[in-house]
Amino acid sequence: MNDYNLQASMTGMQKAVKNYANDYLEKCREKETAKLGTVHGNTIYYKNNSYAFVPAVDEYFADGDSVWFVLSDNNTAVVVGV
Repeated sequence: MNDYNLQASMTGMQKAVKNYANDYLEKCREKETAKLGTVHGNTIYYKNNSYAFVPAVDEYFADGDSVWFVLSDNNTAVVVGV
């Protein structure tokens, strides 16, 4: 596989994952399981709680940004949208 084909394949995979994450976020918002929190350092703050987080997809967000997240079973915030 040449570099062009590899790059095209990676771009296609990134788009597929991003589309899946967007669909998942929309379903979570409908069920009211997605929450809108604020990033401060390595933590997301939501109401009076703070959570360590991991991004579900490669999204750019910075300190002070609002992000949509869902809580995992181990109480970690998984960022699913900006």
